[in-house]
Amino acid sequence: MANFVDTISVSAHDKSKVEPEGWKSQISTGLGFFDHMLDQIQSHGLISLSCTTPGFLLDSSADSSSRTNSSSSSSSSSSSSSASTVDASTADASALSKQKMINRNENSNVQKQISNIIGNKLGTSLASLINTQTMCASSTFYCPLDESLVKCVLIPSESPELIFDVLTKEGGLGKFNRRKVGTWRVENVKGFFECLSKACNLSITFTLIRGSNSHHIIESSFKSFSRCLRRLLDSSPSPPLPPHIFYAITPNPSPPQPRTSTLTRSTKETKISCTLTLYPPTLTQKISTGLPTFDVLLKTFFTSSHISATILCTGDLWIDDHHLIEDVGISLGKCILEVLGDKKGMNRMFYYDGCVVDLSNRPEFKCDVSWEGEDIGGVSIEMFEHFLESVANESRVTMHVVGGNIGGTDEEKGRRIMEDMGKAVEGCTRIDERRGGMVASSKGTLCA
Repeated sequence: MANFVDTISVSAHDKSKVEPEGWKSQISTGLGFFDHMLDQIQSHGLISLSCTTPGFLLDSSADSSSRTNSSSSSSSSSSSSSASTVDASTADASALSKQKMINRNENSNVQKQISNIIGNKLGTSLASLINTQTMCASSTFYCPLDESLVKCVLIPSESPELIFDVLTKEGGLGKFNRRKVGTWRVENVKGFFECLSKACNLSITFTLIRGSNSHHIIESSFKSFSRCLRRLLDSSPSPPLPPHIFYAITPNPSPPQPRTSTLTRSTKETKISCTLTLYPPTLTQKISTGLPTFDVLLKTFFTSSHISATILCTGDLWIDDHHLIEDVGISLGKCILEVLGDKKGMNRMFYYDGCVVDLSNRPEFKCDVSWEGEDIGGVSIEMFEHFLESVANESRVTMHVVGGNIGGTDEEKGRRIMEDMGKAVEGCTRIDERRGGMVASSKGTLCA
């Protein structure tokens, strides 16, 4: 019978060198949630990944309970001995599949072996793609899910280490201190990354910024790692630039066709006309809201996002700024949603310093900026944040404003948020030809 390690096959190839029609490969570990997480490396890292475990054998490190059960049952039934030893060449295929799933779900040492072996083999395969002579010194990415935000930093190193700062003090995950998600045990998630880190000489740091949903904490970790890895593979050490400058995409060989959306909104409180053009041949802006500072903030966003915009509105400013700012946010968000379309080929998620955006179709807005006063040049800070939330909700994007990356006066913070949000949106909407017109999602759609 083949050695347990030899039965596990793992290979990884840079999507840049694989034809779009067949770049995804089989992933079958016998652990459903593990399979789902490995698929994130394909979808978000643009890595063609194959991982199968066709053979199976418990070694001497298996749980004592499994060994005892196997030993006691072998004298009475040969069929039950297959709980500890399965020969793929003779066992019935369906029974083998079921038996392997049972073993991997219930036996912690088997899970540990599988997780560590796959981590080591995947890391070894990825090592062949990493060339420190042609890459930047480090790579950083924040993955913004609606229920979690995890930061990942990758640093090529001859003495790699893993910092997995997403766990509770008790070693579990999330609000309920979960020890497994699906059937994959939390300690084996960490073990997988430890083995991968050593095998490809990458120091990996995961930091949980916010979130308490266990599934999304692990998913955000895998997605942030995948995007971070893609940034590293796409980067260049010259000229030396901050990590956030490196786009996880190739330059567009030809500009996409312009997309335009127009919306008018008329109520007893406001009258708004909004027109946006994504991928404009020439950038133009015409903004008039009756609030000069708000106009400047909007222009900052559109310049950074490279979106042409005409926004003309009047409102009951003699009351306060609430209705006008809220309605502009609603109108802008609806127009953004329309120009995004089905999001096929788009990069989907991007972060730039203080803002992280994901075209997820899962609206969520989080902001932890500390403000000194209550307004920005006549625009109430309360309504400014509400404007951002309205844009996120109506455009159905996930947006996290990371306050720790934003400083200065309140006016400087406001402009910085709009600039970083614009650059993040610009990064999200860039077309990556390596995707072959597919959406950047393991579920196959960003519209459901």
